[in-house]
Amino acid sequence: MKFSLNPEKTSKKGQKILPLILVFILLTFITGCSNKKDVENYTANMTTFVSNVEKLSVSINAIDPQSDSATTDLLFYLDYMDQTFSQMADVKPPKGYESVSDISRSAATSMRNAVQLYHEVYEAETYDEEKEAQARASYNYAFECLAQISDILQSGQ
Repeated sequence: MKFSLNPEKTSKKGQKILPLILVFILLTFITGCSNKKDVENYTANMTTFVSNVEKLSVSINAIDPQSDSATTDLLFYLDYMDQTFSQMADVKPPKGYESVSDISRSAATSMRNAVQLYHEVYEAETYDEEKEAQARASYNYAFECLAQISDILQSGQ
């Protein structure tokens, strides 16, 4: 079976975006939201989300594509990535940042789609290059949504 997910390309993008998201979340919420408890809860949840995604990205990058367990390992980490994005989308943003909610749901939906497609690609008897490209595009779009969230939080909406 062909192992063609390029985690270095997608994860480097994610690794550049994730620390920025964390910084912008912390700075934005520390300096300007009205409901301090909601802001603190949201910040804690987003910090956990960013940390989990960073760990998953590192784990995906560490997979040896030549290993017998490469496909199983990749799908395991992607399943966890899907779960992490879904949990992030369930967190209600504080007042003034409601637009983040729609983008979070879009990111989670895109990640879910990517993971389902990756499962179809790597569990099939024959490799489907087009389906793998669709999976990669959905995966990348989920991270683009995170960049949008970062922009919103940075600008104060």
